[in-house]
Amino acid sequence: DDTNDLARAYLVRCHALNGLERFDDLDEDATAVIDLDPDDTNLLADAYVGRSVAHSRLGRFDESIADATTVIELEPDDSSWLVEAYIGRGTVLSKLGRFEEAIADTTAAIELEPDNANQLAEAYRERGFALAGLGRFDEAVADTTAAIELEPDDDDDLFTAYVNRSSALLSLGRFDEAVADATAAIELQPADTNDLANAYMYRCGAQLGAGRFDEAVADATAAIELQPDDGLLVYAHMDRATAQYELDRSVEAVADWTVVIELEPDDTNLLARAYLNRSYGWIELEQLDGALADATAVIDLAPDDVNFIGWAHHRRAVVHALMGDLAAAEVELRAIDSLPVDPRVAQAAQEVRDDFDIQD
Repeated sequence: DDTNDLARAYLVRCHALNGLERFDDLDEDATAVIDLDPDDTNLLADAYVGRSVAHSRLGRFDESIADATTVIELEPDDSSWLVEAYIGRGTVLSKLGRFEEAIADTTAAIELEPDNANQLAEAYRERGFALAGLGRFDEAVADTTAAIELEPDDDDDLFTAYVNRSSALLSLGRFDEAVADATAAIELQPADTNDLANAYMYRCGAQLGAGRFDEAVADATAAIELQPDDGLLVYAHMDRATAQYELDRSVEAVADWTVVIELEPDDTNLLARAYLNRSYGWIELEQLDGALADATAVIDLAPDDVNFIGWAHHRRAVVHALMGDLAAAEVELRAIDSLPVDPRVAQAAQEVRDDFDIQD
C-alpha cells in the first residue's frame, strides 16, 4: 500500500545516507519510517537497524541498544535483520565494556547462520573483540581467524580483523605472528589516518616484545608522521622512547618522553610512567636535578598504581645517593618500606642499600 511504498522510499535513502556517513540525516529518515508504522515488519526492522547504527555512530549508545532490541523483539521474517541487530547491539555493548553480553549477542548472530559471508565475518570479528576484552585471547584469535578466512569483501572489515588478531597475538606473546597481521593490515592502506597509525603501533609493540628495537623505532615514527589523534600520538612517543632507551639513545628517549608529558594525557598512570621513565634517561645523561624533579612529579601526581610511587622514591634515592646525600637516600628507601609495593620495587630498594652501603 501507499504507506509501505513511502517507507521503502525512505529506506532507500537511509541506505544511501548510511554509506555517506550522514548519521544525523539517517536518524531523521529512519525515524520517519518508524513513525509511518508500516505493516511489513521487515521494513520496520530495516528502519530500526538503520536508526540503531546512527545512534551508535553518534555516541548515543543506550538509544542504539534500545533500537536493536526492538528489532529482535519484532522477530522479522527476514533473519538478516535479526543478525544485523544482534551484531549491532553486541558491538555497542563491547564499546561499553559489557563483554559477556556482547559475546551472547554475537553468538546469537553466528547461530542464525547467515548466508551473507560479510555478516558472518562481522559476527566472528566482534565476538573476538569481546573475548579479548575479557582476556580470553586464544578464543579471540580463533574467532578473528574465522572472520579473516571468510574473506569479507570490505577492506575496512578485513583491516579491523587483522588489527584485532594482531592485538590478541601480542597479548599472548606471539610477536612474529602479531607483526605479520599488523603488516597485512598496513598493506590494506585504510583511508582513516588513525586506523593506519594504530596498525603501525601494534606492529611497533610486537617488535618491542621481540627485542627488535630499530624496527620498533621505525614503526613508531611512521605512526607519528601520520599525525594521528593525541591519544595515539602519546602511545607512539612512549613506545619510541622505550625502543630508543633500549638502544642506548637516551637523548632521543628523553625527547620522546618530553613530548608525552607536554601532551598532558588524561591517564594519570600513563603520565606518571612518562615522568618516571624520563627520570631514568636524565640519570643516564648525568642530569641529576632533572631526574630528581621528574621523580618528584610522579609522587605529586599520586597515580592509582602505588608501584609508580615506589619506583619514584627509588629514583629519588638513587639520585640522592649519587649526589652523596645518603641520609636523604635512606629517607626515600624508608618511604618504599612503608608502601604495599611489588616485590621487585622492594628488591630494587635493597639493591640501592647494598650498592651505596646504606644501613637500615
